[in-house]
Amino acid sequence: MHNTLSPEWPRLNKAVGTMALFLYAGLNYSSCKHKHLLHHSSPETPEDPDYRLETEAGFLSWFFRFLRSYVNRHSLFWLTSSWALTYVLSGYSIKNVIAFSVIPLIISSIQLFTFGIWLPHRPGLESDSATPRSSNFPPLLSLITCYNFGYHREHHENPFIPWYQLPRLAAMKP
Repeated sequence: MHNTLSPEWPRLNKAVGTMALFLYAGLNYSSCKHKHLLHHSSPETPEDPDYRLETEAGFLSWFFRFLRSYVNRHSLFWLTSSWALTYVLSGYSIKNVIAFSVIPLIISSIQLFTFGIWLPHRPGLESDSATPRSSNFPPLLSLITCYNFGYHREHHENPFIPWYQLPRLAAMKP
């Protein structure tokens, strides 16, 4: 969404992003990019589609609002159709389809929300009023949690730095 895959080839970035988001959850690239750029231009304001006020910032309520803002009837149709086709065409049991398709999607969406939205942007932490926050996890843990989303402040300050360079960028800070 920040053209970091191949800065000199923006159409390649868009094609890969479109394919990745669609295959992941039937998501529309243009819609996701628009929301993501709004998130960057007005973080933690009413214009930020990913942000919730302190009174609305309980984990579960915020998570379900986050999902509702990205998942629509088209993405639900894609997901259920692909799961049904996998079941019908592959001969796998419904338990396997759920275990290897549905559950990983649920876990990854919780992971993305937790480490990319809730931890860096949640309001009301008096110990650190500057937001977005970086998690300060060790580099390997940050990579495992959600591809270096733990370096969230660095990402907001330098959105055109690829995710894999964020640990090096954070290490250069005084």
